[in-house]
Amino acid sequence: VHLSSGRSQFEHPLETEHRVALSNAKFGEGSYLALAMSQVPYDPSTDTLHRMPTLALQRLVAQFAAYDRRTVGLVSFDDFVATLRRLGRRDGKAFGTDAIVQMWQMADLDRSDSVDFNEFV
Repeated sequence: VHLSSGRSQFEHPLETEHRVALSNAKFGEGSYLALAMSQVPYDPSTDTLHRMPTLALQRLVAQFAAYDRRTVGLVSFDDFVATLRRLGRRDGKAFGTDAIVQMWQMADLDRSDSVDFNEFV
């Protein structure tokens, strides 16, 4: 279970502060990459993401940012729907509601009602 802050109910409250500080130090305070990475917990399932070269992360986070309309480092279902509808209009291929819901269920792996950068990648 994840709280709206992007923190697991089992995570120590200072863990979030630690992730923010590390992300700011590694990727530059105030950068969108630091924001997105600060939402990703450190655990075995995220090791690959945390070890990726910064250039690769920057390329991926640029795509992630297109979905994060609120610029909070997480993609909500509303963000997801709006982006897919925009892409569908651009490409002339509208996504149906059932397809969008199915894609969302595949993307929101932890069922937190948001998609973090790790789930996106």
